[in-house]
Amino acid sequence: MKWIELIVVRAMDNQHKPVVRQLVNQLIQNKGPKGITAATLYRNAFVETDLGIHIQWEVDGVEPSKSGLGIELAAALERFGRIHHTIWVAD
Repeated sequence: MKWIELIVVRAMDNQHKPVVRQLVNQLIQNKGPKGITAATLYRNAFVETDLGIHIQWEVDGVEPSKSGLGIELAAALERFGRIHHTIWVAD
């Protein structure tokens, strides 16, 4: 099954951006856990302190859920602001 794990950070300032970029770059370079097909960092076009991390998964025989990696990433980013962590599947 394919799904996207989405982690959005809404911070008070931009101090979090270098840390988030570094974490996502490490994820992309290390290829992360088996099943990750892509990891992309987005910024909100209108709110400069919002960043979105999209982790694309494809794992046969597994129901979509928040990954251990996503949970750890969201927990690490909580110190910068509000976190929204969700799972999206194609309809």
